[in-house]
Amino acid sequence: MIEDGKNGKLIPVNDVDGLVEAANELLEDDVLRKNLGKAGRDVIVQRHDPQNELNENLKLYQKLLKQKL
Repeated sequence: MIEDGKNGKLIPVNDVDGLVEAANELLEDDVLRKNLGKAGRDVIVQRHDPQNELNENLKLYQKLLKQKL
């Protein structure tokens, strides 16, 4: 989930001026750009950790196998 200003920028649909403003802000502010990029990556790594994905898939397969029996 993107949190505006924390791990990304949220721009309303069809808000061209807002998109331009956000893009310019990121182009001009190296620290902000790097911080948002790192925070966004951290969210993905936490949510999609390979071991967690494997565990969730195993749980699902076990549940499905139990339903078949």
